[in-house]
Amino acid sequence: MFGKLKERFEKFLNEKNFVTDCLAKIEEKTGVHRRYVATGVLTAAVSRLCSPALHPLEACPRGPALQQRFVSTSVEQLLLYALNLVVMATFLEQEQLRAVPTLAGVFGAGRLLYWLSLHLCSSLRGFSSGLTFFPLLAMAAFNLFCLFELGLSHLFPVPQGEASSHTTPAPGLAILGG
Repeated sequence: MFGKLKERFEKFLNEKNFVTDCLAKIEEKTGVHRRYVATGVLTAAVSRLCSPALHPLEACPRGPALQQRFVSTSVEQLLLYALNLVVMATFLEQEQLRAVPTLAGVFGAGRLLYWLSLHLCSSLRGFSSGLTFFPLLAMAAFNLFCLFELGLSHLFPVPQGEASSHTTPAPGLAILGG
């Protein structure tokens, strides 16, 4: 298997294209064979991809700084998530309420995967961040739709008996004391 991969790599390096032209110019100027230059570039790219740094070109924050950033973003997202879950639960029918614990589980799994990706491999960071962000975005869109479609009266329903017992007094009677 490794032999076939090496053959394909060598075949690619001998083809005529933009990348191999650039590698040939580098080989001319430095005297380093293009195979080693390409291997070095690929190794650097893979190491940048799996870097635990939040920004691949900056130094990697270690220890408390990384944990502090994770905790602060998790608390912010948890507050937004909880607010949207509570509002969404008021709009859902009784049969649909099982979505609330499911969404809470997705949030927990997404944050756990994000924490693992901070320490292991950054290529999973986007997926795990999406596990928390996209359901939050969908809940916010659903909540805004329901608020505009149903109005705020759906959030705080008034029982039927109380609606008729509260009447607005006539404007002149309250001032005259009558």
